[in-house]
Amino acid sequence: MPASSMSSARDISETARAVCRVIVIGATNYPHLIDAVLLRSGRLERHFEIGLPDEKPRADIFRFYLRGRLSDEEIRTVASDSEAGLARHYNTKCNM
Repeated sequence: MPASSMSSARDISETARAVCRVIVIGATNYPHLIDAVLLRSGRLERHFEIGLPDEKPRADIFRFYLRGRLSDEEIRTVASDSEAGLARHYNTKCNM
């Protein structure tokens, strides 16, 4: 993460601690790049991961975005053949 982003994130975190009822939410695809300073005790107390979808949710995602371009059978096939998490893989499978 760039130094300016880290500084801003630290400032927000410290300001949030001083103000009541403030929730700071951050998200990243690169958790290994988060500065350890932000993860110290008393800073950002709760951490959780939202995993990648398995086959059924992937089929639901395809169904929503493709809206009738593929049959249910084709959607199930694409969902079972695809590996979760790679948008370019989905784009190739569906010619989106």
